[in-house]
Amino acid sequence: MVETGKKWQSMLKNGKERMQYLYTSSELSDVDIFFSEDEEPLKVHSLVLSTNSPVFFAMLYGPLAAGKDLTLPKDPRHSFQKLLDHMYLDRMDLESVEEALGVYALAHKYEMEPTMKDCVQYIASNVKAETMPAVLETSLLYEDAALKKKCKEVLDRDPDAVMLPETVSRLSKEGLRALLTDETLAFSSEVVPFRGLIAWSRRGKVQLGQQEEPSGSALREEIGDDLLREVRFLDMSCDEFVDNVVGTDVLTHTECTHIQCAIRDADPSTFPMTMPLHPARGGRRQRREEDAALKKKCKEILDRDPDAVMLPETVSRLSKEGLRALLTDETLAFSSEVVPFRGLIAWGKGQLGQQEEPSGSALREEIGDDLLRGVRFLDMSCDEFVDNVVGTDVLTHTECIHILTAIRGADPSTFPMTTPLHPARGRRLRPKERLSRFHRMEAE
Repeated sequence: MVETGKKWQSMLKNGKERMQYLYTSSELSDVDIFFSEDEEPLKVHSLVLSTNSPVFFAMLYGPLAAGKDLTLPKDPRHSFQKLLDHMYLDRMDLESVEEALGVYALAHKYEMEPTMKDCVQYIASNVKAETMPAVLETSLLYEDAALKKKCKEVLDRDPDAVMLPETVSRLSKEGLRALLTDETLAFSSEVVPFRGLIAWSRRGKVQLGQQEEPSGSALREEIGDDLLREVRFLDMSCDEFVDNVVGTDVLTHTECTHIQCAIRDADPSTFPMTMPLHPARGGRRQRREEDAALKKKCKEILDRDPDAVMLPETVSRLSKEGLRALLTDETLAFSSEVVPFRGLIAWGKGQLGQQEEPSGSALREEIGDDLLRGVRFLDMSCDEFVDNVVGTDVLTHTECIHILTAIRGADPSTFPMTTPLHPARGRRLRPKERLSRFHRMEAE
């Protein structure tokens, strides 16, 4: 802190410290932001607001500007404070996905794209099945492709989890429709989305103040035929259908008879459906089995020669998620840990698509620390590390010293890592009979 009476301009070392001082002290502030009548306003600077947001620029300097006092009753004060953190300090200390979504909504409102990007990055790293409904709703509301992609990754790992009562009840009807109409989601059984629909509709009746168990017809009305027809009843077995669907009374007797006939491959034409359920649209379970077989085949090929997929012409065609799957596979036995590192570098260059050689910092930013920490640097020898890693400038000088010290078996604690690379994450399995492709290349 600057002492009272001191010339703070000369006491502070750089622009970052001066901005922090202006933020925390409200020195030179010329805008008061009110959130409600009974709260103290936030004192901020019009120049900072306007240089970060075109919306605030219009509000404070545009032709319709109405003074330097702003009243924002619809903006949560806590989320707005985080927005100011990003404006003044170029950082946010987000503590939860829910908090990040609140800041994201304000950043979208005030057209602050860098802040939105940082929020998405935090959400992408922390979203789980239980927080996925809120993220999905936000992605649909703002049509954010990055958030939708992250939701899809979470769903693909465990689609059943989002249909649990405590999770599905937080979805809107549009969010639930987005899940049910996704042809690629492989639920473990088609009973799962049906149960999810029932749990979701019961939530709706509870919100209407009904204490008793709602009837099947009430649930049917709440769900609506448009959602109900998205359940692939013909993917169920007869036992699954009888045990989980018939007793709910959501379908009529005629509809149940029709579907059971169709499941048994009998002629259901004498039992016409009372509404167009279109149950014969399935294939989720079959698709799940086909995907598992394809993954198994890929694993067999990788186990025979994992080095081949890290060659530049191959690795450049991988997505970031595909590359992460390879680096986090503890059973892949690369001939040398130099191989996946070279593969990362080739992938990063391919993503940048530049004609000239990219800098180490540009590669580092493109690859990201999450992928970089998948390389087991401590499996390299000192010569391998120096010859293949140091010269790329992807790691900082301090990180290189830290890793070299650890490779030599010395105590690296005096050389703190500047980022949490965590290089000592265990050695991959490596068959003794495999001739090192890497050392063959070096000999040639």
